[in-house]
Amino acid sequence: MKIRYMLLLVALGVMFNCNVNEKPIDYAIVQGTIANYDTSKSFVIKSYKQIKSHTLKIDEHGSFNDTIQIQNGEFLFLYKNKNIWLPVNQGDHVKMTLDGNDFFNTLSFEGVGSEEKNIKVELAKISNEENSNYEEKYNRDEVGFKQYITAYKNKKKVLLNEAKDLGAEFIKEQMFNIDYEFIYDLQKYPVARGRFIKNESFKPSDSFFLELNTLDKFNVDEFNRSGLYRVIVETDLRDTYKSTIKDESADYYLGLIDFISKNVDNQEIKNQLLLRNSSGNITYTSDLDGFYKAFNNASTDRVAKDSITKIYNQLKLLSKGSSSPKFVDYENHAGGTTSLDDLKGKYVYIDVWATWCGPCMAEIPSLKKIEKNYHGKNIEFISISVDRQGDYKKWKKMVDDKDLGGIQLFSDKSWSSEFVKGYLIKGIPRFILIDPSGNIVSANAPRPSDHKLINLFDDLSI
Repeated sequence: MKIRYMLLLVALGVMFNCNVNEKPIDYAIVQGTIANYDTSKSFVIKSYKQIKSHTLKIDEHGSFNDTIQIQNGEFLFLYKNKNIWLPVNQGDHVKMTLDGNDFFNTLSFEGVGSEEKNIKVELAKISNEENSNYEEKYNRDEVGFKQYITAYKNKKKVLLNEAKDLGAEFIKEQMFNIDYEFIYDLQKYPVARGRFIKNESFKPSDSFFLELNTLDKFNVDEFNRSGLYRVIVETDLRDTYKSTIKDESADYYLGLIDFISKNVDNQEIKNQLLLRNSSGNITYTSDLDGFYKAFNNASTDRVAKDSITKIYNQLKLLSKGSSSPKFVDYENHAGGTTSLDDLKGKYVYIDVWATWCGPCMAEIPSLKKIEKNYHGKNIEFISISVDRQGDYKKWKKMVDDKDLGGIQLFSDKSWSSEFVKGYLIKGIPRFILIDPSGNIVSANAPRPSDHKLINLFDDLSI
């Protein structure tokens, strides 16, 4: 009996030690294949809260087997210009397959955690159908528009209710997301409808925004869970901020940080909104030091502060009078190649753009006018396309079709070009002014449509 008792204690001890030493699962495994995989593109998986994204390790055949350290939540799956928010939980082990040329129609999952992901893909297909014809959707009066988006909202809810093997909490969350899609459509309607009726000041009736106005916009649990909810909150906050602007000459980006600081009480939500509106916007502000100080005073997130500090220190290297990052041997549409050093002796006004960029297109008429007015003066106008190599012919054709002036250049590595990275360009169009010695006058110069540009040229006696 004593021996049996001792053996039992040993067995229990072994079991106990195994449980103690067993490493908790804090990851998900994603494996699979991508047909027609473009090796020049990355497949990125990113959480809203994570500053760094995870890039799948994919071989030249489109196969992958990757482990992702995560916390449970929704993650953005991004490949080329397609993306979808999908739930990813610790312990998931899924096989993902898709055709790189037909993202949504071929994306599917098998394995642990696949049911929730597959239903999200099916819901996304309905949303794609809803948004397939922009004019059909938005070129309606407000009653017709609400009827249109309500029909699609109901279609998604029917699909969700009929689905099997889904948890009650997941279904509840997705029902909320469907409602959020509906509300976000309400937010987009005034601008879209205004374009069709050629009335930029168009506003629907007060009752039109009933669902938006009755939404609890600072629910921290929903903010952390739902990407759509965050978009709604942020859009509403920005729209409200814009309506309060009285001085058009004031720095928009610094003002937005101050507005978030003063109008968002929940510190966790505030921290996330501050980071989201700083990591890119800090590269556009005209008051770098003021922006950085405002962010640091408002945020309590140490990781976010470290991230913004890193960007701030890089931007300080782009201060007025600093030596400009260079581009070398960019293809010139007129023939041959051009480097920044070739242009020394004159001021250089640079437009960083792409053929797919709507705001870039909007600046072309103003840029043409300024180029004409300053022709023969001590300044060169340079346009650098960051189109990918696959759009090279499109760039060549657009320069010809639109009769673009100045010096038209094609960057060597699109967004990965050393010049683009050197200026921390996060969005386009981006305008830069360099002096005759190759030093920076402004790393974020006024746009051609902004009267401040002419004032700047006058101050420099150009």
